[in-house]
Amino acid sequence: MPKRISLQGQRFGRLTVSQQAENLSPKQTAWRCICDCGIEAIIATTYLRTGATQSCGCLRSDNATLVGRAKRTHGRTKSAEYGSWRAMRDRCLNPECKDYPSWGGRGITICARWTDFELFFADMGEKPSGKHTIHRKDNDGDYEPGNCIWATPVIQGREKRNSRKLFYRGQQISMAELVEQTGLSRDMLFFRLRKGWTVEQAVATPPFDRKVRRYGRCEPVALEQG
Repeated sequence: MPKRISLQGQRFGRLTVSQQAENLSPKQTAWRCICDCGIEAIIATTYLRTGATQSCGCLRSDNATLVGRAKRTHGRTKSAEYGSWRAMRDRCLNPECKDYPSWGGRGITICARWTDFELFFADMGEKPSGKHTIHRKDNDGDYEPGNCIWATPVIQGREKRNSRKLFYRGQQISMAELVEQTGLSRDMLFFRLRKGWTVEQAVATPPFDRKVRRYGRCEPVALEQG
């Protein structure tokens, strides 16, 4: 008979598993869970691991209250800002969201103040344009005032966790930022670095001459020492 995996100590949505409870059936293991609101609930393994149950019932009630309040008070349920707020909540709080592993799954959450859309909107204001999205200045920090701004994809690309970091003139800089500062194409910069050029050589060497077909075979320029 396969060994059953213990869920003790694990967190699912608002629920934290405290200990195993009496089985609901011979094939259905149950767990005693403590909800963030303080209420204790007994939930089957299947419901916890699939995300079907994420609270004692208060999460659904809170969401309904928030949506109802939004419709009654600010009238912005169809706005771009409200859409960003709901998307932020989903990726941080909803295990069934496809983006959850990269946000809520790695511990990113939302401050208590921003569970209220009106307070979120008061802090963030309107989007400057349709291209702007929520950007966390500290990529490992939570969604909260002081850590979030409206930013374009170019700015966000500089600080992505998988963005390649380079050292140029004694400072750490992202590939996207270096391309923006120097005017070189990303493909050319990447090609030169892959060939073993230093960042300084890759930036200082003029673009290749298409007429003489020197792409990839030219040598980096010698940099003056001083």
